[in-house]
Amino acid sequence: MIVNSLTNIGVAVIISFYFSWKLSVVIMCFLPSLALSGCFQAKMLTGFAKQDKQAMEDASRISGEALNNIRTITFMYEAHLEVPYQAAKQKANVYSACYGFVHCVVFMSNSASYRFGGYLVRQEDSMTPTRAKW
Repeated sequence: MIVNSLTNIGVAVIISFYFSWKLSVVIMCFLPSLALSGCFQAKMLTGFAKQDKQAMEDASRISGEALNNIRTITFMYEAHLEVPYQAAKQKANVYSACYGFVHCVVFMSNSASYRFGGYLVRQEDSMTPTRAKW
């Protein structure tokens, strides 16, 4: 799957440089910011997984003791579930900010690419069939 993705990227870059190298250079300028935003989002998601795992292990340990002392365990279980609940709320806020940032970068790069592509078409007529070798 990784080889397939890398091959698709390589072929897309070759085709884009063949048809309009100027627009390809502008789009390539956005690749580092797109990659960094994707890595940032992935790192944030994996960081919260450790916290969730530990909190759920504590809660499940207590639920195992529920067979012995149901009333006491109920209060302890609720108290231990409060920690994962608060962590999930915090994770949701951070994840939504990361999600918004990543998509902001994608949309900004798309809009800049479309704007520059329109400029190239208008100024240099670079996308006509004779020039683009259709």
